[in-house]
Amino acid sequence: MKKSILSTLSLGFLALITTVAFSSDTMAQSCHRNVPSKNYINYQRYEQQQRINQGIRSGELTPYEAARLRHKESLIRQQEAFYSHKGYLTEREKVQLHRELNNTSREIYFQKHDSDRIYRRY
Repeated sequence: MKKSILSTLSLGFLALITTVAFSSDTMAQSCHRNVPSKNYINYQRYEQQQRINQGIRSGELTPYEAARLRHKESLIRQQEAFYSHKGYLTEREKVQLHRELNNTSREIYFQKHDSDRIYRRY
């Protein structure tokens, strides 16, 4: 009787330890999975600059809208330069830059699709 209780308790304890170890490993992987690389951040900035230029050429962006968007892009570049003064970006800094670039990308989309347009004669 004592052996069965001890074996049941030891199996339960082993299952608990395995569960905790697995969940902490999964949490550690999920924290590092969505961190963008610096190359991706630079690529995202380049793509946004191209979208702004295309919006100017097509008339979807007014000069004021384009200037504001370019100013936001320059602020993000300055922030990246400030973050990388030590030679590298931490994961938190990469996530912050990525989030700001996503917000700017969303704003580019809305500015390009609003009713403010420059109609040009061809």
